[in-house]
Amino acid sequence: MSPEIDHELDILTQITCVLGLDELTPAGYTSAICALSSEEIRVKLSLNRLRYAEEEMSNHLASAIHEEYLAAKWTKEFKEDLERADSIATIERQKAALVAKAREYHKELEKVMVNLAEESSATISGILDQRERIRKKEQELKAKRAKIRAFKGLPPNLELARNELRNARQEQMQLIQLRERLLGAMAAGIS
Repeated sequence: MSPEIDHELDILTQITCVLGLDELTPAGYTSAICALSSEEIRVKLSLNRLRYAEEEMSNHLASAIHEEYLAAKWTKEFKEDLERADSIATIERQKAALVAKAREYHKELEKVMVNLAEESSATISGILDQRERIRKKEQELKAKRAKIRAFKGLPPNLELARNELRNARQEQMQLIQLRERLLGAMAAGIS
């Protein structure tokens, strides 16, 4: 046997051993390759599941770290509040001050509500007058919009507008002269 064939035969023997095949047949190779493909798919699926579990664990860890931070922050805050509150008497004074402030705000709110009730008493004639004023304003607005539409295409430069008007008139005169010549030629052709 040639060394090339011997080398290729060694490779086939190694492949057979690695794949765990009893015989060297194409069907055996095909079934071994299918089994390897199935195993690869199972391994990839397991890997994806592990990645998902790892992401979930990372999210839970981040959440737990955040909750720990919040717990430490609020514990510190409560300790500072307790240190600031010298005694129950201080808390009672603060409570009394808050109640007094709440009563004061309530009185101001009642005054505002009374003023609003007085101001909001509208009459039918007042409403009709208001409706008439609104209608007039709408008409004025429509007129202004019509003016804006009329001047929309004109240039903002007055000299330029005059020049364009002059050019348009010259063009109109040329068209009128052309029409007169055509009518004259038609009249001359008829007679």
